[in-house]
Amino acid sequence: MARRIILALFLTFALVFAARRLSERGPKDVYVEEGDIRVWHRTVTEVIVKTLEGRELNLQPFIKIKVEGPVYLRKIVEFKSEEKASVEHRRLIPQGNNEYSAYLPPLPKGQKIWYAIVLQRQDGTEFRIPRGSNFYEVRFKGEVSKGILVAHGVSMFAAFFFMILSFLGAIGIIRTGEGKRHTVSAARLALVFAFIGTVPLGFVLNKQTFGVLWEGWPFGRDITDNKTQIVILLWLLALLLVRGSAFWGGEAKDILDSKRFAWLVIVGFVASLALYLVPHSL
Repeated sequence: MARRIILALFLTFALVFAARRLSERGPKDVYVEEGDIRVWHRTVTEVIVKTLEGRELNLQPFIKIKVEGPVYLRKIVEFKSEEKASVEHRRLIPQGNNEYSAYLPPLPKGQKIWYAIVLQRQDGTEFRIPRGSNFYEVRFKGEVSKGILVAHGVSMFAAFFFMILSFLGAIGIIRTGEGKRHTVSAARLALVFAFIGTVPLGFVLNKQTFGVLWEGWPFGRDITDNKTQIVILLWLLALLLVRGSAFWGGEAKDILDSKRFAWLVIVGFVASLALYLVPHSL
């Protein structure tokens, strides 16, 4: 059992690291060269909407580029938002040392704005970053309570630790036919911590970050909220099918025998793992 716990801890840390790397939406340094034009730009991915005395201070995304190229080169930033689908334009203002900048309009938390940089030569030809009809995305987020964020992180770490522990227990059941009681207990704790981390704490995080409690089905299509409810339903289903062992009445009231329950736990774990590795909207 001790080996199983150590292995579960190691795999949980590895999973958290992998999920964090996959969900990183931080700024990226972009360098593009085309003919006689060279452009440097660090993308803007989010703006934190500050709150002062109960009022939101909507900050403006600051777009900055460095350009080397022809003397005449019109530099603009084009953008669109959820509020206005039509593309608007602002001129990039020279700041010296071949650097140019512009502010985009402020928006409330939870909103998005998309931008692209367009350089126009004197002959009318254009050079666009990113290429084609793509845009860089900026999301406006509210300030999040550190206490809530830590509690959410701890709860989700614990949830996946117990999911892995129940997965290892399920493998043991299939191999030896033993260990159902420990596997059921681990699955029950996985469900409890997943519920705590995603429902009360997740609701608060969502409200602080995006201004709404829930954006998943049936009220929205947010990928994080939707995968959350799928994970909870999977583990709840697994436990309901062994409700006697998990909640009340003893093993005689279980619908599934040990090995069928073990296979269901494995399916639930694999599905939870796949969903957990989907990039997080936060």
